[in-house]
Amino acid sequence: MCCTAPRGLELPPDVAGMLLRYQDMVRADPDGLWGDRTDVWTRIVLRRCPFLGEHRHRELWALLWSEPGWVDSPAFPDWVRRAVADDGRPAELSVVHVGADGAVTVHPATPVRLLPGGDAVGRSLLVDSAGPAALPVRVGEVEVDVPAGGAALVRLELTADAGDVAVSVAGVTHSLRLVTPADPARLRLRSRRTVRWSVVDDRGTGRFPAGLPRKFDYHDRPFFHGDDVTVDVPADVPLLVRATRGLEYRPALTTVSAAPGDTVEVELEPEQWIDPAADGWYGADLHVHMNYGCDLVIGPADAALMQCGEGLHFMNLVAANEASSLIYDREALEAWPGEDLPWSTADMVARMGVEYRNDLLGHFHATGPAAAPRHFHSGHAGSDADEDWPPNSVALEHFRGLDAVTAYCHPVQSPLDDDAPPDVVFELSRSVECRELVADAALGLVDGMDVVSNLDDWAAGVVYRHLLGAGIPLAATVGSDSMLSVSRSATFGNPPGWARMYARLDGPLSTEGLKEAIRARRTVATNGPWLELTVDGHGPGRRLDVAPGTTLRVRAHVRGPGAERLRVYTADGVLAEAAATDGEAELAATLAVTEPTFVVAVADGGGHAEVLADRAMAHTSPVHVDVAGERVARPDHARWCLEWLARLEKLVADHGVFHEPAHREDLAAVIEQARGYYRSVARSR
Repeated sequence: MCCTAPRGLELPPDVAGMLLRYQDMVRADPDGLWGDRTDVWTRIVLRRCPFLGEHRHRELWALLWSEPGWVDSPAFPDWVRRAVADDGRPAELSVVHVGADGAVTVHPATPVRLLPGGDAVGRSLLVDSAGPAALPVRVGEVEVDVPAGGAALVRLELTADAGDVAVSVAGVTHSLRLVTPADPARLRLRSRRTVRWSVVDDRGTGRFPAGLPRKFDYHDRPFFHGDDVTVDVPADVPLLVRATRGLEYRPALTTVSAAPGDTVEVELEPEQWIDPAADGWYGADLHVHMNYGCDLVIGPADAALMQCGEGLHFMNLVAANEASSLIYDREALEAWPGEDLPWSTADMVARMGVEYRNDLLGHFHATGPAAAPRHFHSGHAGSDADEDWPPNSVALEHFRGLDAVTAYCHPVQSPLDDDAPPDVVFELSRSVECRELVADAALGLVDGMDVVSNLDDWAAGVVYRHLLGAGIPLAATVGSDSMLSVSRSATFGNPPGWARMYARLDGPLSTEGLKEAIRARRTVATNGPWLELTVDGHGPGRRLDVAPGTTLRVRAHVRGPGAERLRVYTADGVLAEAAATDGEAELAATLAVTEPTFVVAVADGGGHAEVLADRAMAHTSPVHVDVAGERVARPDHARWCLEWLARLEKLVADHGVFHEPAHREDLAAVIEQARGYYRSVARSR
C-alpha cells in the first residue's frame, strides 16, 4: 500500500474555481458554514450541540426529517436538556440550573487549555429553568429569554485571552472560567507511511497541525493524516498520541509531554493485523463525499491524503446534491470523466462517481461511470427536479449505459428483525431509505445493496436476505457516507473507508476489475471484523449446481474488533451460529440440499473503540446453491417483497409529487412489473 500521499496536485481550472466558490460560501456565512446542509441538522449538531452522543444524533436526525422546522422552535433546547439529563453532562457543556425557588446552580464546562494566538474553540451553555416565570438571561453579549420551565442553548467562541464568561440570570451575575492559557510546545509526528493521527490532552481537547482539515470520528476522537507533521501543543501536559491506518491496522499509542518551547519527536507504526490484498481482496468505499457543505472545504489533495492514510484501496468520491440544484463536486466529475483520479497508483485507486438522490424513493451510488449523467436527483422541492419523476429505474438504466455499477445506499434507518414486516422502512414520508430498491432489483437494474453503511446494518441485512431468497442476486456492498467536509457529526465526520467492501479481484487492482467483482458478487462487507465463508471450499459469488440430496460443507470464520456472534444463513433461516470469544468465532456445518438456496455469513456485535459506528457488522455476498439447474426462488421471501411493494404504492399515493398523471403512471408501471415477478415466485409452490 502507498507510503506517502501527494503533497500537491495541479487542478483543472474548473475544479480550482469550484473550490474557490466553496471558500467564498464559507466566508459569506456568519457561522462559517456553507452549502445546503447548513439549513438543516448539521448547523445544529455542529454549532449548537456537538457534545451529544451518536444515538442522540440519530434521534435529532429523525425529528428533523419528520418536522423540518423543529430545530428552530422552543422545543429544541428542551430536547437538549432531556438528552443531557439522560446521558450525563458532557465535559464541554456548561449548565446553569435555575430551581423552582429561583436558586441558581452553575456547572461550568472543563476549562480548555488554549495557546496564545491560537484558533477559537467552541463551548455550549445550557440554561435550564424549573421556575414558574420566564427569565431574562445574558451570556456575555448574548441575550436570551428562557421560558417558564424551559431551557435555552447558547454557543460560545473562546480564545486564549478570553476572560471569565459573565452569565446574568434575573439580574444576578455569575462567572464561568472556561479557558486556561497555556505555554506553547510542539510535537513532531513521524511514521514510515501516511497514517491517521490523534493528539489529545488530559482535558480531552484535540490538537491539530496547521493547514490540515480538523476532523472528529464517531467516538469524538480528533484526527488528521500525515507521515511527518508538527503540532503545537500545551507545555507540561500529558498528551495521548495515537496512530492507526484503517480497518487492517491496530492502533499504536504513546503518552508524551513537552517542556515550554521544546519539540518532542514521536515515531509510531500501526501494526497490520490482516492483509486481505495478499489474497486478492481489495477494500473499497463506494460512497464518499469530498465536499458536501458544512464547515470544511476539501480539495483533491486532502482527499488523497485521507485515502492513503486509511490504507483504502479504492475510493468512490460521489458528486451529489443535498436539497437543491447544487451538485457538490460536479466539476471534479466532469474534469475526470471515466478515468482514475490523478493520485491513483497500482495499489490505490480513486474515481469520481455519483450519488443519485430521491428522498421518497431512495438513494443509490454509481461507481465508475464513463461520463457525467443527464440527471443527478429528483423530488427535491425548490430544485430543478422537484417531482418524484422519472422513477429511479430510469436513472439506473442510464448509469448502466454509462458502464457504472450501482447499489442502493444506507437502506434502512430503523430496526428490523428477520421475521418482521417491512413497515419501519415507510414510517417517514421522505427519508434516505431504499424504497424503490425492491422494485428495481426485481427488474435486474441494481448490482448491489449496502448491507453496511451509516444506518441500521442489521435491518439492511434482513432486506438483503429476503431479496436473495426471492431469487434476486445482489452483491453485498458498502458505502460509508463519509463526508470529508464535515468536521464533526457522528459517522459523517469519520474518515473514508471506516466501513468498506472487500472485493476479490482476478487480477491487479483496477476500477474495471472492481466493477467486475461486484457484478460477480465476490464481496464481503464490514466495518471492522474480518469475515470468511466457504461452501465446499468455494467463496462468495460462486454458483454451485448440485443434485438433490447433496451434502455441502459450510465453514465460516470471523475475527476482529467488535465481533460477538457468527451466523450462517440460508434461504430457510439460520443454519448455524456461534458466540465469539475475544472477537473470534468459527463455524463448521453441513447443509443437506433439497432445493435451491443461498448461503451467507453474518457477524455482529456491540460497540467497540475500533469500530466507528454503534455496532460491529460484517456480511458476505452469497454462495449460490442451484439444484439441477434451478435457482433459489422462495415464495415466503417473495410474499415479503410483495408486502414491501404494497407499502411503496401507498407511500407514492400519499406523498408522491408528480406534475402530470402520466408521470405517476410511470412509477406505477415499475411497481406493477416488479409485482409480476414476485407473484410468479409466490405462486411457484
